[in-house]
Amino acid sequence: MKLNTIKKILFLIIGGFIFLSSCQKSVAPGDTSAVKVANDWWCRLLDNNGNELAPYAPFETYNTSANKDSIWVDDEGNLYNFKAKAKFSTDGTFETAGSSDAYYHGTSSAPATVIITNGKVMVNAAKSKTGITVDSIYMKVIFSDDPSTTYIIEGKAKTGFDADNY
Repeated sequence: MKLNTIKKILFLIIGGFIFLSSCQKSVAPGDTSAVKVANDWWCRLLDNNGNELAPYAPFETYNTSANKDSIWVDDEGNLYNFKAKAKFSTDGTFETAGSSDAYYHGTSSAPATVIITNGKVMVNAAKSKTGITVDSIYMKVIFSDDPSTTYIIEGKAKTGFDADNY
């Protein structure tokens, strides 16, 4: 009788272990709803004619805390000093729905709102400084302190290698 009780207890322990370990979900790092558009970038600011106004500088796109259909578009104070929320689609496009409130790292002269249109992340569409194929990003932006000017922000994904830094 004791042997049967020990077998039952052992069976329950092993069964419980298998049950609990099979319920674990493996989530790969970086897997958010914004995985197709979230990245660290090297971006530059251009006028509407393609003339460079600010050289390549760090830039980020990342999911919001809601992690549903919005991302932060953040120039980290490097290009025009803005950070705004934009809606994204699974095809890699993004834009603000009208004017987006913007948050800043810098001066009070920074614009109060920004409109982002034609935002797109293109997979394997650019080359890093050393020739590595990386994703590309593009968007048009209009700032409320300069509403008659459409700026272009374009760039390429960071590789993490010092030789590819600007």
